[in-house]
Amino acid sequence: MRFRLRLLRHRVLRLFAILALGPLLALGVLDYFNGRRAIERVIEAGTGEGARRAAALIRDRYAVIQSDAITLTDNAETQALFVALGTRDSGVIRAARAAADTFAQAMWTITNGSYRSIELRDSSDLLLLRLPADSQSIDNSAQSDLPRGGLPQPTVDTGQVADQVLPPITFPVFHPGQVRPLGRLVVEPRTAAVIPAQLRTLPFGSTGYLVVVDSMHRVLFDTRTGTTTAEMRGANMIFRSARVGTIGDDSARLGSAEMIPDVGWTVLSTAVVSEFTAGLERERLLALALVVLIAIGVAILFTVLVGRATRSLEELTTAAGAVGRGDFAPRLPIASDDEIGTLSSAFGHMLSRVSSMMREIEVSRQLAVLGEFSAQLSHEIRNPLTSLKLNLQGLFRDVQRGNLSMHAGPPLDTCLREVKRLDGVARDVLELARPRSTTRSDCDMHALLERTVEVHARRLEESGISVVRDFQATRFTVSGDPEQLVGLLTNLVVNAIDAQPDGGRLLICTQSNGTRLKLLVADDGPGVPAELGDRIFRPFVTAKLAGTGLGLPMALNVARDHGGSLELVHTPEGFAGATFRVTLPLP
Repeated sequence: MRFRLRLLRHRVLRLFAILALGPLLALGVLDYFNGRRAIERVIEAGTGEGARRAAALIRDRYAVIQSDAITLTDNAETQALFVALGTRDSGVIRAARAAADTFAQAMWTITNGSYRSIELRDSSDLLLLRLPADSQSIDNSAQSDLPRGGLPQPTVDTGQVADQVLPPITFPVFHPGQVRPLGRLVVEPRTAAVIPAQLRTLPFGSTGYLVVVDSMHRVLFDTRTGTTTAEMRGANMIFRSARVGTIGDDSARLGSAEMIPDVGWTVLSTAVVSEFTAGLERERLLALALVVLIAIGVAILFTVLVGRATRSLEELTTAAGAVGRGDFAPRLPIASDDEIGTLSSAFGHMLSRVSSMMREIEVSRQLAVLGEFSAQLSHEIRNPLTSLKLNLQGLFRDVQRGNLSMHAGPPLDTCLREVKRLDGVARDVLELARPRSTTRSDCDMHALLERTVEVHARRLEESGISVVRDFQATRFTVSGDPEQLVGLLTNLVVNAIDAQPDGGRLLICTQSNGTRLKLLVADDGPGVPAELGDRIFRPFVTAKLAGTGLGLPMALNVARDHGGSLELVHTPEGFAGATFRVTLPLP
């Protein structure tokens, strides 16, 4: 049984770990990682905003380049040049080329050095004109961000961007009304013309940086070094087809990307996670440690409580095993206010009732034996006793007449008393085993109590015993045999008188609760010895030196015959002797 209780304890602890500790720890760990994920979302939002703003600035610069390209390809001089190429007249072609070159030179001046070179080619890729004519780029340091046409260029640049060779941009040349291109315009923009200097202010965080990558994965601009031609590696490749995403060139860096479809470039903005988590990492670890400590504390407390509960169950199981072996007074768990304590109290109450029932069964068994024995006792003892009594009385009369010696008188008197006592014992046994009358009538128990006290008034007075009446019952009429009930009360009153030969008090109390009438008979005598408490209602068990031990069993039988009970209970306050309680049903 103890092994089974241990298994039960382990099952409960396992269920607690699965259903309580597991979810609690999971929530703590989830909250720990959710904190980091929340910071990562903030970083993604910040880097995403930086990438979008950078892409917007580049798109604005690219729009200017597109405008320049339209001006260079849709003007009359350029269109005339392509028309002249179709005539194959060298003179016409030279004149048209000269006019187109003049217009291109003017545009070159207007653009104020925004391009390294501008080339115009026909459909067969034949070079028609090129700016500058010597193919040498002008000094970047002097003209990289000069205003066009003598007016300041609208920009918020905070500094210049180092120039480098950017991939050329090609624009098709169309003749109005045609869908087939006549040729193409190839411009090689300077870095400052496409990538504004304010991109340096857009990285998210002090450790963040921003790079611009072309379709060949070459870095066109990097806020850390200005410019570089190093190719992008690793996680950056995931942005070939995605407009926005996250980037991680190492495990501690996150970022976002924004594509510029018109030019085929991608802006990547990254930031270091530790820069934003440094202040929160300790709090996250403390929160996780707190959850773990709470889980450990709850586990320890639950283990202790389960141990106490199962320990009480184990003690209760041990007590049940002891009862099974015949011990009706086992050691029960300490009383408590929980369910185990209630169960233990109920078990103890059940044991008390079982013990009482066992005693009653034992008394009934003994009474049944007495019933069989009394039938033979009537013939085997009482008849000889009658003969002895008659002969002894004759001899005693002879002593009185002088026919026998006076010395024979005392022995004869003793024999007569003993014969009388034996006859009384036999009569009591016959009375105990004789079937009870089934005649019932309404009996006023207060009147029967007064009748019983009146019958024994002389003995009470001689013994110096005062009667204390406490009739509290509001209903005191029961259905029963008045003579038998008087016999029951007589046994209790006589016992109280015998227990107080030197005087005392006799308490007679009645109480009713609507369905039952309770009678208490208490005295100031020495009480029932502890060793006889459980056997006082058994036949021939008595604390009196000259008692037969049949009075209380007879009283118990009467109470049971009337649907009630007779018990030895605790003495009420103010009294020191024995207290018997009779309980009878009310009609």
